[in-house]
Amino acid sequence: GVNAWASQPRWRVLETAFGSGHHFLRSWQAWKDDPQRPAMLHVCSILSSPPDARELLRRVEGDLELGPLALELAPQWFGLTPGFHRLTFEQGRVLLTVCVGDARHLLREMDFTADAVVLADGDADWLKSMSRLAGEERF
Repeated sequence: GVNAWASQPRWRVLETAFGSGHHFLRSWQAWKDDPQRPAMLHVCSILSSPPDARELLRRVEGDLELGPLALELAPQWFGLTPGFHRLTFEQGRVLLTVCVGDARHLLREMDFTADAVVLADGDADWLKSMSRLAGEERF
């Protein structure tokens, strides 16, 4: 749970379930709301193809918490060609690394240690590939 991150210097999340960005936006909002939040939140998301920025905004239209965060995300959400892209928020204390391409290939290329993992439905077969990226003390 979120309490696991309390007072940590950083909290790193690896996700294959970016979808329309809800998990990232909810994590960012939880980070903002928590007085015991880690000094840094770093989410690393693997996407075969990123959704359009307009789609990200449309999905949270009218949401008073996530809508403003999506408006901060949208201007950086462009030019996401295959490879790795680093987006920064909150004066560099919230990072989103967007990894575009084939997940198995990207996982081999990554140098990332995760404190938490969020899998999309059907991604359980990736668990072996992802296990080397997981921090031992968390699993």
